[in-house]
Amino acid sequence: MFWSPLGSQRVYYDPATAVPESQAARNDISMFDLSVLDSRHYVKGPATGRFRDNLKEEYKYITAFNYAGMTNEFMVYINLIFLAYMSHRIPILPPFIPSHSHIGSKVPVLQFGDVFDLPRLREALNWPILEWSDVKRAKYNEIFDSHDSEIQGVEKEVLGCWGAQQAFDKNNRPSHSNTPGFLNLEVVYTPVPFFAKLQPKYPPDTHVSFSGLASLLRPVGRAEALAAPSAKNHTSFIPRLKDQFHPPDDQLACFDNLYYVGSKDTFEWQERHGPAWNLVGTEAKFNPKLNELASSYLRKVFGKEEIPLYIAVHIRRTDFKNSCKGADIKKCMASLSDYGVLVKQVQEELRQQYGSSSPRGRVTEVLVSSDEDDPEFWKDVRALGWKYVDHDAMGTAYNHGLWYPSLLDIVIHARAAGFVGTDRSTMSLVAARRVNDWHGGPSRQVSWGKK
Repeated sequence: MFWSPLGSQRVYYDPATAVPESQAARNDISMFDLSVLDSRHYVKGPATGRFRDNLKEEYKYITAFNYAGMTNEFMVYINLIFLAYMSHRIPILPPFIPSHSHIGSKVPVLQFGDVFDLPRLREALNWPILEWSDVKRAKYNEIFDSHDSEIQGVEKEVLGCWGAQQAFDKNNRPSHSNTPGFLNLEVVYTPVPFFAKLQPKYPPDTHVSFSGLASLLRPVGRAEALAAPSAKNHTSFIPRLKDQFHPPDDQLACFDNLYYVGSKDTFEWQERHGPAWNLVGTEAKFNPKLNELASSYLRKVFGKEEIPLYIAVHIRRTDFKNSCKGADIKKCMASLSDYGVLVKQVQEELRQQYGSSSPRGRVTEVLVSSDEDDPEFWKDVRALGWKYVDHDAMGTAYNHGLWYPSLLDIVIHARAAGFVGTDRSTMSLVAARRVNDWHGGPSRQVSWGKK
């Protein structure tokens, strides 16, 4: 019999019968005592200076560390929750830590619950979910300085973790993350064994499998992994711990990176059968405060109280131009007309799906977001009759913080009737998933690159 933090209340969410946005899905959940989802049940008290002092001995937990930009971090945390679900552990979510290459470093860290409706997610999954702020003290919602993370009464704790990316890196390097430093954790990594590899017959690929990782968290799989020769390749980014062996913690399982994980395929979030999105990610809705802020922006953009149906277009260009070095930029990067072609396809699919007499069958408004800063680009957008949120003119960063131009774009994408994005952008990928699942809307991705 599998252990479950909810005991006999444990139920499985079936996406075939539970429509994500339906009240019926929530009513099904309400027959259970939702108080057992309260995070206070799974810690001894308020956040402490040592995580070990706050975890309850009768439970097992799991965490992972941040990776790259916000959308990638979101994907990591959804994969984490799914792995927790598989292994019957309680996930502890780290905060979003700003990426230097996306929004800069002088930005406060942002907690998962600052963006997503965490109480609703717990209810939808009928599973407890903690944040690190429930467990250990740190400088949450403050600007993170890796050289100044010390807090009076907070200890640096040595923690043994699994190196999911380390195992298949030719230089035995774990994925580097700011999360351990933020949480005052000194981590020693042990590479996961070969049996955790997703595609064992293709050595260059570094993806690991959900089932392989879940097996490490059971006694037999753990013993096998620690007996494998690869376990001797433990390492740490902390010089004094580099040659010390601290086995991966059993009560708090942790991983360097859960981005490159799949059940069947590599980059599985691109596939409709990916279980992490289908069972967990689709239920991670934005919190009411962020939704209302997005509504106020949409009312200003459209100039009316009632927000019309629209097709959202995400055009990622600035950093992608680096992949076009040595090529003609105009031929390498997709043009506005390329996006326009797919906008028309989405409009036609909506018309066929809902009928021309339905409001969804005759969507004409198009709302663009982009990291492009060329004024001529935005002049061309206006010439097409398309609208956009001018975050500079509206003072978004000044009034709400540097996270918010991207955060509001993400919410605005998700609320569209249809979506057109940029191929190879995870922001576009996840936006398309939300529009598909939450509104039954069609989506397209515009191809680009060297011909």
